[in-house]
Amino acid sequence: MVIASENLADQGTLSGGDWALPLANLQDRSLAVAAQSSDATPASTRLTVAWDRVIYWRVLAIPRSNLSREATIRVVSYRDEAQTEQAYDSGEVYVFPRMYTSTAPLLWGALNWWDGRPLEKTIALYRRPYYLVLPAVSGARAITIEIADPDNPDGHVELSRLFVSSGWAAEWNISWGASPKPQSRSLMVEGAGGARFYDRRDPRRTFAAQHRFLTQQEAWERVYDLQMAVDVVDDLVVIPDPADTPNLMRRSMYCTLAKLDGVEPYAYGLNGTSWQFEEIL
Repeated sequence: MVIASENLADQGTLSGGDWALPLANLQDRSLAVAAQSSDATPASTRLTVAWDRVIYWRVLAIPRSNLSREATIRVVSYRDEAQTEQAYDSGEVYVFPRMYTSTAPLLWGALNWWDGRPLEKTIALYRRPYYLVLPAVSGARAITIEIADPDNPDGHVELSRLFVSSGWAAEWNISWGASPKPQSRSLMVEGAGGARFYDRRDPRRTFAAQHRFLTQQEAWERVYDLQMAVDVVDDLVVIPDPADTPNLMRRSMYCTLAKLDGVEPYAYGLNGTSWQFEEIL
């Protein structure tokens, strides 16, 4: 599990593309506030975030967008201020890549039988996010994001929040039994005759997990400091399993902590903690 806190994108300078609603909106944690391109041409739907120093990052997330199933993205990071020395290049890839690793879950003739990528209705369930997790932390002075979605039905691209972080993963992963759950927010009223009436709302995802084999240094420097810093207020990105690429969209979350569980020293040199994350909608 990777936990990403301290959004470095909020400390950077955003530029590039042609945006009718400003790129500064990506530094607002409210997902109702979006940057909106002037049109859907690739020249308009690109952006760069640059810093006045080298930052270290591993996680990049755009938790909400209007990107279509056919949208592609390329993320490039640079070591130098002039943006000539590349440190990382994702290549041009689908924002919503192959989700079904075999045709077994798909019925013959399904629209995504051949490519195995999620359909629009599935993408919409998770608010069309993009998550990128590097194999290791990398240094950068700038990161460029190139989006190509020229046939977007809205005629433009909308992006809510940009999250860039070094992330943290414990030496020993979370214990078995980690529990992702959708939490219903829908309302129900029952009439006198027993008929039920519903006000349907988007569910909020939650994720509960435990670390049981934290070293002394991890427990205090990473876990305790993180909980003290973010409280239940600051936004985070949690990636339960970076290697599970087919389910990255389903399992990853833009979220906050639901509560602070501190550190539990339970054996010599070993510490534990519990995590409860709640999705930001």
